[in-house]
Amino acid sequence: MRSEIMLSAAAIVVLLIMEVKQHQSDLLSLFNRQKPLIRYLCYSLLVVITLALGTSYTGAQQAFIYFQF
Repeated sequence: MRSEIMLSAAAIVVLLIMEVKQHQSDLLSLFNRQKPLIRYLCYSLLVVITLALGTSYTGAQQAFIYFQF
């Protein structure tokens, strides 16, 4: 439970930093000017992180949400 709170807090901090940086400069155009290899590596990293976080919380046995319908 505590690790989930820490992970959520870290994600919020990252989002806040990105919001501040976005107002200081145009991050999207800076990202689009990068080499395609770097952009594709970033996209791949985001997919891997999303999949890792999505599967990391399946350790607890949870009932199927529509079991009683």
